[in-house]
Amino acid sequence: MRKQEEKKYEQLSPFELKNKLIQLAKTHADKMMLNAGRGNPNWVATTPREAFFQLGLFALREAERTIGILNLGGKAEKDGITARFLTFVKQYPDDKGVN
Repeated sequence: MRKQEEKKYEQLSPFELKNKLIQLAKTHADKMMLNAGRGNPNWVATTPREAFFQLGLFALREAERTIGILNLGGKAEKDGITARFLTFVKQYPDDKGVN
């Protein structure tokens, strides 16, 4: 492939580039490998996901503090949020994603 042609591909989105590579692939196996999906793996990194969900639980608790009726929550109060977060994680030290 020449430099001029490579430069043309630099302007493509990841999906457009994938489609171009599929066109250039010689074998059926190569085409199938390139068309395996949108880049999402068949696995999940559980530790960061667990931490993310713990943070989400904290965010829910914060929303409940401001309204907390009829399954509605409001905007979290900024003042003291760090202390409330530290209290939250101290309450659940053994839960996955907290440490």
